[in-house]
Amino acid sequence: MTRGLNRNHKRVVKDVFKAAATAGATRAGALQEWYQGLLARGMREELARVTLARKLAAITRHVWKAGVVYDAKYLTGQTQ
Repeated sequence: MTRGLNRNHKRVVKDVFKAAATAGATRAGALQEWYQGLLARGMREELARVTLARKLAAITRHVWKAGVVYDAKYLTGQTQ
């Protein structure tokens, strides 16, 4: 079963979000707290990082499309 992006994805964009998720998971702040919450619920580390990368992509898209300023409240949702 294929997880993640399909074959015609943009490699650079994928790498940017993966790197952002790794950095967010290792540095103190709201992203690390959200990531730790996923781990506390029993999610595997690699799946938690992918989930964080997807969350970052969704937030980025929302901020871009809606033309709003980022707010940490965007991290709250189904996992918090």
